[in-house]
Amino acid sequence: LSILEEDLNRNKANEGDLGRILADKNAELADKNARLNALEDEVAKLRGEIDHRDQEANDLNHRYGSQLDSTNRERCELDRQVARNADLEATLRRLEEELAFLEKDISVVRDDAERLRRIFEDADVANKGLEDELNVLNRHAQLLEGQNVDLTKELDNIIVTDERVRADLDRRHRVAELQTRNDMEIRDSINRLRYTRSISPCRSCSPRRSCSPYRG
Repeated sequence: LSILEEDLNRNKANEGDLGRILADKNAELADKNARLNALEDEVAKLRGEIDHRDQEANDLNHRYGSQLDSTNRERCELDRQVARNADLEATLRRLEEELAFLEKDISVVRDDAERLRRIFEDADVANKGLEDELNVLNRHAQLLEGQNVDLTKELDNIIVTDERVRADLDRRHRVAELQTRNDMEIRDSINRLRYTRSISPCRSCSPRRSCSPYRG
């Protein structure tokens, strides 16, 4: 019973730890989802800017073809725009890589959260089973305790009865010993009387007759 209680307390402590870990994982998942949304917004913004810049570059190229005199200044602007676009594309690739990493990380976190949730549910089921078993054992212990009380009373009655029987047997034994002793004493007395008569010289004479061997 004490082992089951210890297991129950240990499982409840583990349940609290698992709850805290699950809460931490959920908070981490929410934070990474927020970062993912921010990155997606930034990527969309950068893509729009790139499209806008590409459109500007196309416009500049068109103007370059039609206005050859102003091509030097526009060419410089185009080069700067191309450089900026290259930087933006590099940033976009970096953000896309980070986004892919975050998606994998979020998938791992979700798997961990699901695993912890299943562990938490299994622990809760195990605790419920231990509590039910503990309740059954407690009821059985109460039943045994009641039976022990009844058995103790019955044993006390048996002891009292046994003592009475022993006392009665002792009295009977003493009476039997006295009877045997009296019978032996009576037999001894009879034997002594018979022996005395057997050795007496007048054992065959009548009390009114002379015991002398000579008759006148």
